[in-house]
Amino acid sequence: MSSGMPTEKYILTGVNNDTCPTRIMLSAIAGKWKMLILYHLFNGSQRAGEFERLIPDAKRQVLSQHLKELEDDGLVRKEIFPQLPPKVEYHLTEMGISLEPIFRQMYEWGTAYTQYINADRGHPTFENKCYENLESTL
Repeated sequence: MSSGMPTEKYILTGVNNDTCPTRIMLSAIAGKWKMLILYHLFNGSQRAGEFERLIPDAKRQVLSQHLKELEDDGLVRKEIFPQLPPKVEYHLTEMGISLEPIFRQMYEWGTAYTQYINADRGHPTFENKCYENLESTL
């Protein structure tokens, strides 16, 4: 069964060029708040102002820029409703939805890694405080 990925252990010889799939993927989701924006969109469409409430440490201008970049990269679709005052909602595209299993894997890896570094440093057992119930949110 072939996943389409190379079978060699380290084949990222082209990682420094613009055609490397890993580099392209990372550039699409890189950004201080992009992954949180995508995470919240896994739960359904969001209005523009709702992101300010969901990600309170992010500045409006940065959120707007990240949303535009995610839209330009084809991961998010912006819907403008013809009404006054204007209503704008953001939705994941099919390509954006396809990131959900990757986010789940990153969450699982992050949980294991946090336990690993806490155990290595003599800290108490890791308690997940990221999500109240991961299964109901992702």
